[in-house]
Amino acid sequence: MSFYEQFILDLQAHVKVTVPEFRFIDQNLGQWGDENFRTSVSFPAILVDFPSTTYSEISSGSQLGLTNIELTLLFQTASQSYNLAQDAVKIKALDYYKLEAKLVANLQNWSKDYFQGLIRVNAQSKNRNELGLRIRELNFTTEFEEYLEDETAEEVEFTIAINGQIQQTNPAD
Repeated sequence: MSFYEQFILDLQAHVKVTVPEFRFIDQNLGQWGDENFRTSVSFPAILVDFPSTTYSEISSGSQLGLTNIELTLLFQTASQSYNLAQDAVKIKALDYYKLEAKLVANLQNWSKDYFQGLIRVNAQSKNRNELGLRIRELNFTTEFEEYLEDETAEEVEFTIAINGQIQQTNPAD
């Protein structure tokens, strides 16, 4: 399984347990701009993308990947936060910041055996009032190792004989 596949599956499982308030987690395919998207999603939602990854060589065929992970958080706007609104109304309108902070607290330095701890590097807002959505983008980085299998490689066993000479045996024999 590729890093990207495994990461999305593990992220879904991790968020389900640590921040269950998020009700929908999927790949970001640009679907939030489609009017019909709202009818097929439970909010708040997270869309996941990997906008860029740089690679460097570890050893022959194996690479170290440094990837950017973009989490797009989608919140329905249901309340007003202007200065003359009642405090309870303003607090409800700003609740998404609390949920974002909880998500970051549960993702910062989160790691598995196949990737290093996540590091938040950027957060920004997108104004999409015409969609009735509050959109926040969180960007994290992590490193992972990728070992490419050589399909032409042949498994060979070596045995050292007592007299010091190496004797090659083919495991298929």
